[in-house]
Amino acid sequence: MSNNSPIYTLTAANINLDSEQILGLWKRGLAHAGMPEAKFDWYYRKNPDGQPQAFFLHVAGEPEAVGVAAVATRHMHMNTKLLTAGELVDFVALPEYRTLFPALFLQKEIRRIALEENRTHTLLYGLPNPKSLAVVKRIGYQSVGQMVRRVRMLRSAGYLSRHAPIWISRIIGAIIDRIRLGALALQSIAQPKFQRQWIDRPDARFDVLWQKVKTHNKWRDVLIGVRDSAFLTWRFAECPLRTYRFFTLLSAVDNQLIAYAACAIGGDSLEVHDFLVDLSEPDAGKALWCALSAEAFHRGHSNISVEFLGAESIQNELEVAGMMKRQARPLYATVSATSRADTSSVNTHDQTTLLDETRWYLTCADEDG
Repeated sequence: MSNNSPIYTLTAANINLDSEQILGLWKRGLAHAGMPEAKFDWYYRKNPDGQPQAFFLHVAGEPEAVGVAAVATRHMHMNTKLLTAGELVDFVALPEYRTLFPALFLQKEIRRIALEENRTHTLLYGLPNPKSLAVVKRIGYQSVGQMVRRVRMLRSAGYLSRHAPIWISRIIGAIIDRIRLGALALQSIAQPKFQRQWIDRPDARFDVLWQKVKTHNKWRDVLIGVRDSAFLTWRFAECPLRTYRFFTLLSAVDNQLIAYAACAIGGDSLEVHDFLVDLSEPDAGKALWCALSAEAFHRGHSNISVEFLGAESIQNELEVAGMMKRQARPLYATVSATSRADTSSVNTHDQTTLLDETRWYLTCADEDG
């Protein structure tokens, strides 16, 4: 750095006292669905995992902060132990400071504070956009894997119209769609032990499902964010940025929750932002995607989509259900040398697997909305 380079510093922000300053910086570079105040109140003030730690970026000679970023806590489980993970969120700098060095300094310092100095987090993760990849790589983040977006087409006319006249596409498309819908109906009939129901807010049955998942042997080595009713209620039912409902599979015997999909309501595509299945129930995953596809078709959606990073077995299950890969976003994570040696929350073997894609279970629920 030359003698003429700006001198940057980092200071901790107070979520309650500095809200106006944070929002002012957000409005210079972040959209938040046009509702930054609602996002701040929901995600920062009411987060059940605790208020995110926000930091201001300062430069010598400037009276006000020139940037801001935060680390949002995400409580996760692995080997029946609770981990404190963090996601770097809401990074924004004034236009004249949107260059490599300010971004590098801000994110490097946040990583140092969270992982090394205060040790408030076991790991940090994020899904950086292409412009941020150079920064996250330089400060020690490693590639974990791909957050894969999958889509199942439910209405064929739009796709066929790319290759044939629209009137032909509509006729043939309707025939194809009815055949596929019939196949879905037959598969549903073959699963009489499951009932379908839309739910607006999670109830106690979601807690029972979460207890089953986090203690099941097949989930033992999986890094998965807490998905109890309190978290799901906050993340989806109380989210001010989108409207969500839960599509559920219930046991026909005792009405217990077998699987759910948290769905964003509205739009041509039915977007699944989270899902969870009781692995002790054979074919529950297959039944969930079959039933949800049929429901989406009846509701007029042209396709159903989901984003997921995790085990190949679940990726294969999604593909068998007709969910074809479309795009992918890279996940990067970092674990400090100090936390690798820390056995208070996870054992040494677990630390070596934290950057292994097959050990993760990640959906849009694990992002900041």
